[in-house]
Amino acid sequence: MFTNFIILYPLVMTMIWIIGSLMYQFRKNTDISITEQIEGVSILIPCFNEQDHLEKTVRSLVEQQHRKIEIVLIDDASVDNTLDVMNKLKKIYKDIKIEVVKLQKNSGKAAAMNEGIKFINYKYVLCIDADSLINTYAIDQLVSTLNKNPQLGAVTGKPQTINRNTMIEKMQAMEYTAIIDLIKRSQFFFTGRILTLSGVIALFRKEAIESVSGWDPNVQTEDIDITWRLSEKSFYTGYNPEALTWILVPHNFRSLLKQRLRWAYGGLQMLIKNRKRLLLPFKAETWLLYEMIVSIFWSFITLISSLFFFINIYLSNELHLDGNIILIIILTGLAQFIVGLFINKSTSKIRWFVFLYVPLYLFFYWLVNLYAIVTAVFKLVYAPKNNGRWASPKRIVD
Repeated sequence: MFTNFIILYPLVMTMIWIIGSLMYQFRKNTDISITEQIEGVSILIPCFNEQDHLEKTVRSLVEQQHRKIEIVLIDDASVDNTLDVMNKLKKIYKDIKIEVVKLQKNSGKAAAMNEGIKFINYKYVLCIDADSLINTYAIDQLVSTLNKNPQLGAVTGKPQTINRNTMIEKMQAMEYTAIIDLIKRSQFFFTGRILTLSGVIALFRKEAIESVSGWDPNVQTEDIDITWRLSEKSFYTGYNPEALTWILVPHNFRSLLKQRLRWAYGGLQMLIKNRKRLLLPFKAETWLLYEMIVSIFWSFITLISSLFFFINIYLSNELHLDGNIILIIILTGLAQFIVGLFINKSTSKIRWFVFLYVPLYLFFYWLVNLYAIVTAVFKLVYAPKNNGRWASPKRIVD
């Protein structure tokens, strides 16, 4: 029974992602009206030691088609020259209002944004990371989504990777194209909301942020946390894959595991905070919580089953693998990746030969998530951490 569950769960979820993504793709409407162009947008960029990336990020904002913007740069007590770069950018781009906010104590991304929002003037608030390079029409696309969906309190865009030199970086490029994007498309199509905003790029209604008193500085993943606190106030969160941003990802396995452990830990914090919603089975967000619980259960069952599998090999000196099951898993993953490339053919910039990596990519994705979830559960039980201090992985630009 458990063997069937271990195999069927990822296969079923993959099919749901594929179907939901294709349905979303066929019904999408990406027209931008003149209304989007006249909406004012305040941009928050929290920074901690971002002297090497900030200038390019601000330049991508200055080059936006959307002209009615203001930028708030928040230096969270950096120990490099980030503050000097901020002041230089303020002098260079005199045509755009740029506010520089200096924090005396390092308190984390959430605390930095809570401070920065005190200086904004517009009803739309864009939050991006200091190493995020957003496409020319990204702000207009996000504003358009909020204008067309009054029930949304926030909308997130689609990240794509910049650095793709190492095998770990290539695997993440495939993941953002064929898994993360498809998951968010299918969630938004089936439920009208998503499980979590992407912290690298998210546009909020100011009133939505104020309704939950800003970001919580005591959680590991402020983007997951605010997604669910917004839903408590009847503000849903949406997804617009046309709003593209290019990001730097961890360049080695150790940095990647550290990042994914933080994500998984933040997800568990959110699950515990929202556990009472499990008693409301007819709510769309409840089904997203149920799916998260199933994924945790799958992780532990898979881990235990794998241990017995290797013990059996050791004791019997025989290796038994079902070739048909392996073939089905590879073909399903290949179908998912083909759909991801088809949907993102104009933006993914992934070459055809990456199809050769699909078996490795499947193993890579599920192994990383298995490690992250299992480790996060033990960490939450035995070594809980209640602060959201900066823990950015090392990133290398091509």
